[in-house]
Amino acid sequence: MASWLRRLIAPDVAIELDVQPETAVIWVDRGEREPVMLNLVVNARDAMPDGGTVQVDNAEVGVMAQFRVADTGIG
Repeated sequence: MASWLRRLIAPDVAIELDVQPETAVIWVDRGEREPVMLNLVVNARDAMPDGGTVQVDNAEVGVMAQFRVADTGIG
C-alpha cells in the first residue's frame, strides 16, 4: 500500500511509513481498510497546502492495536 499512498500525495508532501508487521494482527476487510487509509491520508495532505510531512505508523498498546496518521499541517 506504500506506493499507492505515495501517489496520493503532492510532490511537496513527504510520507514517512513506520508500520511494524509484528504488531498485533487485526483482521479487516481490504474493502474497508483502503477507504479509511485514503480518507486519513487525503485529509492530512489537504491540511498542508504549502507542503509538509504525513506520518503513518502502528503500535501495540496493551491488548489493543493502534494505527496512527499524523501530519505537520494546520488543524
